[in-house]
Amino acid sequence: MKSNVIAVDATSSRIVFEAKYTTSSGLVLSKYMEIPLDGSGAAPSNNNYNTSQPNSAIASTGHGLPKIAIYVTSGTDKSMAAKVLAGAGAHKTVGDGLAKAIGGVGKCDVVNLTGDITKAHGATVDEAQAAAIGSQFGVQYLCVVLIRDIKGKTFNLGVKLVDAASAKQVAAASAAVDLSNAAGLLQALAKIAAELVKGIAASAVQSVAQGAIGGGAAAAPMPADQPVQLPTPAPAAVPVSERPFIAVYVKGGIDDGMKSALCNELLFATVKSGRYRSVNDNGEFIAAVKSEMERRGVSEMSDMQIAQTGEHVNADFVCVANVSPVLGGYQVLARVIDVKNEAVAEMGRAAGNIASAADVSETADRIAASMFGVR
Repeated sequence: MKSNVIAVDATSSRIVFEAKYTTSSGLVLSKYMEIPLDGSGAAPSNNNYNTSQPNSAIASTGHGLPKIAIYVTSGTDKSMAAKVLAGAGAHKTVGDGLAKAIGGVGKCDVVNLTGDITKAHGATVDEAQAAAIGSQFGVQYLCVVLIRDIKGKTFNLGVKLVDAASAKQVAAASAAVDLSNAAGLLQALAKIAAELVKGIAASAVQSVAQGAIGGGAAAAPMPADQPVQLPTPAPAAVPVSERPFIAVYVKGGIDDGMKSALCNELLFATVKSGRYRSVNDNGEFIAAVKSEMERRGVSEMSDMQIAQTGEHVNADFVCVANVSPVLGGYQVLARVIDVKNEAVAEMGRAAGNIASAADVSETADRIAASMFGVR
């Protein structure tokens, strides 16, 4: 694959670049992507390619939103104060709050993966591990939040945002907060979010200036009266018989009835995207997961363990949705996992209330939009 920046639109803070792919049969495909630097724009569009003509450049459009994982830790602090603060839910409160704040400021895809990253990589993570975390969880940036200088429920936050591909820090921020002051905490997290989003924009602009995106050379800024014009051909449909099978499982902080409803809606939304087809009986898959839990003697399994269970129903991919309560509502993180190699193929999220059938349907649609850019 070869990528080249073809335009920088200074009036709306956009980068447009062309990615060229050459298939084994000699087809050359071009994809023009427009990345908003100021947080404007919609979720990524469906990444399909038209391959009807050999050796031709065929364009599709898309909006790329940064995917960011939040990781909150007390680092090497093993003091009683750190343990008490962690027991009070500080890590989750800070992680969920910052994820929501960044998503609100920059319209990024942000998820609090503190628990998953801690299980996989331990209580301390540095820039050198960013690439592995990015690949494992399908994110472009890792936001490391260090809780330090703890005095009761007051503490300092040291935050750094790391580009997973380059393992370089692109932004940093800090704040003194009080866990018992919800309004003050949210205000501090909002300020941190603004600094981190600025860092992402500045890093992207610097990459363009240095011709660092895909090794291509930066082009001159576009005149203000010449907006980006990109062709928008209809995506090539993949025949149903050629689509991989997918199963869906929902876990987390909602009752079983809501889980079942969200599972059905999410299965419908993933199949509607045109990328997958449903396994013959998703209920059989859910039963297999529960049976595996009983066999292991546990009440919950990791996403990867759940994905492995997909083999029982001949699923090629498994979508695992985690529901977490956050600030009076819910946040749902969904990951599509390849059953064979456990790689994360897609990731999406949604936040809001889940209290009615309409909420469930809307949540599933927003997750699909975040994953695939479809509605």
